[in-house]
Amino acid sequence: MRNKISALLLVLLMPLTTFAETYTYTYPSPVDSTVIYEACDYEDSYFDQSSTDFSLELCQASMGIALSTFGKTPNRIKSFMDDLGFSDIEWNQDYNTQPGRDSIGIIAGRKQIEGSTLIVMSFRGAFYEAEWASNFTSGVKGKHQGFNKAAKDALAFLDEYMQGVTGDVKFWITGYSRAAACANLLAAKLDNRYGNSNIYCYTFETPSGAIRRDNPKDTLYSNIFNLVNPSDPVTYVAPTALGFARYGVDMYYPSAETCENFASLEKDVMTFDDYCIDQFKAVNANYSQSYFLSQYIPKVTKGVLKSRLHYVVNYQDLLRDVLAAVEGELEGDPSEILLPYLEDRILGRMDRLKELLLSDDSDDQLEGRQCLAKMLNDAYRKAGIVHKELKAASKEVKFLAEALTFALQDVASFTTLLTNIDPIKCGHYPQIALCWLKYMDENDQLLFTSGDYYFIKTCKGPKIIFDKSKVKGTVYRYDAYTGTNKKEAIN
Repeated sequence: MRNKISALLLVLLMPLTTFAETYTYTYPSPVDSTVIYEACDYEDSYFDQSSTDFSLELCQASMGIALSTFGKTPNRIKSFMDDLGFSDIEWNQDYNTQPGRDSIGIIAGRKQIEGSTLIVMSFRGAFYEAEWASNFTSGVKGKHQGFNKAAKDALAFLDEYMQGVTGDVKFWITGYSRAAACANLLAAKLDNRYGNSNIYCYTFETPSGAIRRDNPKDTLYSNIFNLVNPSDPVTYVAPTALGFARYGVDMYYPSAETCENFASLEKDVMTFDDYCIDQFKAVNANYSQSYFLSQYIPKVTKGVLKSRLHYVVNYQDLLRDVLAAVEGELEGDPSEILLPYLEDRILGRMDRLKELLLSDDSDDQLEGRQCLAKMLNDAYRKAGIVHKELKAASKEVKFLAEALTFALQDVASFTTLLTNIDPIKCGHYPQIALCWLKYMDENDQLLFTSGDYYFIKTCKGPKIIFDKSKVKGTVYRYDAYTGTNKKEAIN
C-alpha cells in the first residue's frame, strides 16, 4: 500500500518538477567559418543555486551564449536567446555596424523566473575586426584601458536597458575571448554595486583586464568563473608580467604540467579534426605548448615591452594602427598573407639577422634594419597593402628590430615560436573548451586546476614534477596568477 501511495505522489508531483531541455546553437568554425552545430541543456532552476558555486550545467549553457555571439550581426545570438525564452532582446549600435577600433557589440535579453527578472548579457566574441586595436590598448595605469572602456560602455547600456525593471533582478554575464575580458570586468562592476549573490558570470579563454593591486581574487568576486586553456596565447593577454590579472576564480583545463597522464587524456578528449596542439614541437628541448607560452610570454614582456609606460610611449599607437588596418580596415584578409610571409623570410635569414642586429657595430645594425625594411615592404606588397615605402628609421621597422634584437638572443625559443604557429593558433579554438566540458560532464568529474605547476631545470629542458615528496633540493613553482617562477627548497 505504501509503495502505491508513493508512486501516486510521484505522478502528481511530476508536473511541478522542471527538467532541463536541450537547445541547439551554432557558431562559425575558426578554421574556415563553416557553421558548427552544438547543443546544451538549460533550465531556469540553474539560477536557484548560489552564484558562488560552480555549475557545470550553467557553464555549458554560458558557453552556448558566448559562442552564439560570433558574427558581424546579432542574428545568431538573438535566435538562441529566443529559444531559451528570453524576450525584450536589445543590442547596441556597435553590434550592427562595422566594428571600429574601440567599439564593442553588446546584447541583452530578459525573462521572469520564480519572482525575479533574469537578465542575460554578452558581447560579440569574434569577427570584431578593427577592435583588435582595443585589445592592445593597455593604458599606462589602472585596468586595461581597452577592455575597461568596453565594460563601462556595457554598464551604461545595461543601466538604460533596466529602466522600468522592478523587483529582484538576477544577472547572467558571459563571453569568449575579448568578450570574456569585457564580461569579467562588467561582472566585477556589478559585484561592487550590488554584491555577488544575484550575479552569475562564466567567461571563456579570458584575457586579463584587472590589475593585481585591486585584489581581484577577493571573495566578493568568487561568483566569476574564468575557464582558461593554458595552451591558448590569448589568455596571456594582457601580460601578468605587467601586473594584470582576472577578477574571480581562474579554472585551468588540464595540461602536460598539471596532469601526469595528460598525453592519454588528450587523445580521449580532443576528438575534433582540426586539433593540432599535440603536434607542437620545441627546438632542442622537450616541453609542451602550455609550458612554452607560460615561460616565454613573460620573458618577452619583460625584455621588449619592459613596462606599461614604455609600451604606451613606444609601441601602443603603432600596434593599434597596424592591427586595426590589417584586421579590419583594409579589404580582404591581408593578415593571412602578411604574417606567414614575414615568418618565412625571418626564418630564412635568421643567422644573418642575428649577426647584424646583435652586432656592436652601428653600421651592421643599420644594415639589419634596412634588411627588415625590405622584408616589411615586400610583405605589404604581397598582401596587397598600399603604403608609404618604409625606411630603416620608420617606426614599424624600429619596433620589429627591437623585438628581434631581444628574440634572437634565444634563437631556440624564437624558432620554436615561428615553427609552431598552427598549434599555437589552435589553442584558441572553442572546440577545445567544448571537448573538455563534455568530457567532464560525461564522466561526472571536474578536472580543473589552478594552473600552477612544479619543475626542475635541466640541460635538456624542464623536468615536470607531479609528486614533490619524491624530490630533494630546489624546485621551481610556476605561479599562474603572477606568471612567475618561485624557488622552493625541498629537504
